Amino acid sequence: MKKLVLGTLLTAGLLQAGTGCIISGDDDDDDVTVDDGDDGVAGLLYEPSWLCPPDAETITINVVPVGSSTGFEDNFDCAVGEASIQLDAGSYDATITPEGSIGTFLELTDSFDGNDGDLIAATYDTFPEDAGYFFLTWTIDGEDPAVACDELASAGVGVLSTLVGTADATDDTFDCDAGQGLSTEVPIGDYTVEVSLLDQDELAIDSFEPTTEAIDFGDQLNDLGDYDFSTL
Repeated sequence: MKKLVLGTLLTAGLLQAGTGCIISGDDDDDDVTVDDGDDGVAGLLYEPSWLCPPDAETITINVVPVGSSTGFEDNFDCAVGEASIQLDAGSYDATITPEGSIGTFLELTDSFDGNDGDLIAATYDTFPEDAGYFFLTWTIDGEDPAVACDELASAGVGVLSTLVGTADATDDTFDCDAGQGLSTEVPIGDYTVEVSLLDQDELAIDSFEPTTEAIDFGDQLNDLGDYDFSTL
């Protein structure tokens, strides 16, 4: 499952190199390399590059030291495709989020570490141009699903997304106690979406009426909202 980060990081006293610019996942596909540098140079240089989704206007880059809640944050022109950011030596978590006026995009996440003088080049090229994602959260009888799922011995929560007018469907099943799920990539188009709580035989314990949802642009994140399943 792609890691989804919804929080906003605050700017702290980390150093930023000038870039001349103004500014989601899945980090498994990120190309991250650490080059040997001059140990006499203070700090590391983080150089992200990205393939901009066609409808995104800016990219927000958040970089926070591991174990901290504050870090570097800035916005860059998405079309520029690269940035150069100087940071103190250490370990970091990064979040790269396309943004635009047409809707919400899925962000990518990454982790890296480096010493003084290191150059860390990271390529983020997994934003899909012709597909998007559905995201949902759930509770069970109004409660945190962690306890209820054990009692139900549930197989999980199923999301069936069928492209309107076709038999093309994507069937995702998420761990019941996760409380949230991010779908497989689905092509741009209109969908009939069915959400169900499943038992061990993958039969519905509770289901919601199908809804019509859309993926309108590449890398779109369509938040389906929160579902409260009833077992009473």
